[in-house]
Amino acid sequence: MVDEPDILEMLSYSLRREGYQIAISNNREEVARIALQFTPHLIILDAMRSDSEGIETLKKIRAHEPLQRTIVCFLTTYEENYHRIVNLGSGADDYITVPIRTRVLMSRIAALLGGLPLDKPKVDTIHNAIPAGGLIIDPDTCTVTQNDTQFHLPKIEFKLLHLLAGNPGKVFSREKILKEIWGSKIRGSYQTINVHISKLREKIGSSRIKTVKGIGYKFE
Repeated sequence: MVDEPDILEMLSYSLRREGYQIAISNNREEVARIALQFTPHLIILDAMRSDSEGIETLKKIRAHEPLQRTIVCFLTTYEENYHRIVNLGSGADDYITVPIRTRVLMSRIAALLGGLPLDKPKVDTIHNAIPAGGLIIDPDTCTVTQNDTQFHLPKIEFKLLHLLAGNPGKVFSREKILKEIWGSKIRGSYQTINVHISKLREKIGSSRIKTVKGIGYKFE
């Protein structure tokens, strides 16, 4: 959902050229309804005019169970970390700052989708649940079970937890995490990782993911 006509036209053309199937809306009230019909892998929300409007739209999307694991990315013109943290803290998986070159934008979108074929699950390689630190992490369903309670995580959070918990005790640098989660060709912000780690700690407890000062994170 993008309000700016020029950006919407560029996005639509570029995505179709890359072979993506897309649905478009410039009406915030219709986004969740259209998304439920389309069940997309990725939703791009315009937060360029107003953070609050973008966040309210995202809340409406996340209120629907079939859309709780859909990747949601904000388009924003803000440069300050504060706004990025607000956007990520609202339940979005990532943000893209505009203006941005089309080639770079397509790379960011491909990285968010994990580079996998769109007719296959995006969480991928290990087909057995991982028991880790009192959690059961199931990549087949993108679910986490804790104290007999099962819940879903947003895609980026799940991939991050899967990476760390699948290698207990191993220290991952922030650079390594960016490459593993967002793709080797993508240059991201370490603040993005910090926010996702914070969100994970809120959901699974603060004791499992340790900060290794000056390096990165590990799972214990």
